Amino acid sequence: MNEHFELYIVDDDVSSEKWQKLYRLLVSYLGAFGKFEITFTCHDNVVRYFVSCNKDLGSLSNSLDGILLRPAN
Repeated sequence: MNEHFELYIVDDDVSSEKWQKLYRLLVSYLGAFGKFEITFTCHDNVVRYFVSCNKDLGSLSNSLDGILLRPAN
């Protein structure tokens, strides 16, 4: 997987509906056979989420309420 994005949660409340919306949006954007991976790290009580896939997801960030996608370094 070539593209890596950090997922930022900007709302205090992240419901299962928001996670499902993210999942549906990724599947819709990447296609039925597209692959993506969501991973997380926890270091010093800081949880970080990352999304990896074969396409640039930068434009999807505008379609998500309370979640931002930014390229990971």
